[in-house]
Amino acid sequence: MTLPPYRYRSDVYPSGLYDKWKKFDVPVHICRHPRLLEYIRSVVASCRPWIVQGRVESLSVAVRSTKTGALLTTCVFELRLLACSITNEVKEQVDEVFRRALVQLSAALLTNPLPNDHDERTFRMFLRTIEDTSIPETLVGEQDIQQSWILATPADANDDASAALLPIASTSQPALPLQLNLYLLQPPHNTPAATPSP
Repeated sequence: MTLPPYRYRSDVYPSGLYDKWKKFDVPVHICRHPRLLEYIRSVVASCRPWIVQGRVESLSVAVRSTKTGALLTTCVFELRLLACSITNEVKEQVDEVFRRALVQLSAALLTNPLPNDHDERTFRMFLRTIEDTSIPETLVGEQDIQQSWILATPADANDDASAALLPIASTSQPALPLQLNLYLLQPPHNTPAATPSP
């Protein structure tokens, strides 16, 4: 839902590859590259069972410079599904939560742009799972990892350590079947060194 505007505003792909669509009555830019669309669909589909089972802590999309490998920003989605009967009224409220999250994410990306360094950028998706060694069924084993998922390296796991947290959207209304937290992690960007005086 919020991946397309995040990738668009992060300049991961040229703006000419995006078409403007509406999602939850909010204008969003959707990349029309079929392989990227299929990749995103497969990633979301592969983690959907874990989300439904409550085994996912967060899904993150990290944008990096391809030139330096530096982490530029990370968008984090924390989503918990709760047991609740879905009525039309509840569905409308959930749609409103997603609509508000899209608007707030777009506004945050406009007011907190990435450095205009003209570097090429890439993105990685990370799924943080909830694992409890005393409950074997919560452990993610080799047989559970889909083709599109690989285990994160220790460096990947520590990239967020000094990042500033920028809250975007949050909801935890008891009447809704979900809890959502959406935020950006902004690493401290290197400022240019002062030019020494002669």
